[in-house]
Amino acid sequence: DLEGTVRPSDDEVIVGAAAEADEAALPWALDLRVILGEKVRFEGFGLKADITGQLSLREGPGTLPVASGELLLNGRYRAYGQDLTIERGRILYTGVPLDSPGLDLRASRRFQEQTVGVEVRGLVQQPDVKVFSQPLLPQSDALAYLVLGRPLNQASGDDGAAMNRAAAAIGLAGGELLAQRIGNRFGVQDVEIKNTGDAATSELSVGRYITPRLYVSYGVGVFNALSTLRTRYQISRRWTLRTESGVNSSADAVYTLER
Repeated sequence: DLEGTVRPSDDEVIVGAAAEADEAALPWALDLRVILGEKVRFEGFGLKADITGQLSLREGPGTLPVASGELLLNGRYRAYGQDLTIERGRILYTGVPLDSPGLDLRASRRFQEQTVGVEVRGLVQQPDVKVFSQPLLPQSDALAYLVLGRPLNQASGDDGAAMNRAAAAIGLAGGELLAQRIGNRFGVQDVEIKNTGDAATSELSVGRYITPRLYVSYGVGVFNALSTLRTRYQISRRWTLRTESGVNSSADAVYTLER
């Protein structure tokens, strides 16, 4: 029986958990269109570009915001130590979260009659990066033009590290083969890209035998500045001494038993 009970006044405001529950029950939806004008510019991460285009943002109760639309880039991009002109720059949203757009980028630099550059396609989390050239050059020469400004046969020994690092950064699958070709040019016996399943920890390793018993290798992170020096010395047929110096240092004596 509610007769005689005191009812809430019209100006009552409920705070706390009850209020949050009431707000969550309210139906709502976000449908926002963002139009970038002629004076939107971004500078950072090697990119200096004007940005135009428009996006439609949608969000509802219990859902993450998603975007649809296209952004266009016009400017310059610095890659491998060189300033490249953006020929085509598109950031594509097809009903996906704001941090997961598709990329369609092409940037280049020109040397008299030769043009070299990079093309980037795919999702921003796993972009597919390729080096291109016009007229067509071998990948190693195209990368040398891109990084050094001259073909590979004119590169010096000091250019080898920059070339190998750039080759590895292009992509772990194709980058290793390209790095091996560059290593051959500079007299490095072994070039490989090591990773433990996480691309962020990938390492470009170069090495060679100093003597028939002593092998020395040097590894540098593809996506970080960490480096590691390793040696392997064959003491006898069964005993091997291994050392490693980097973030962590260690020395091991390895005994091999053959059956």
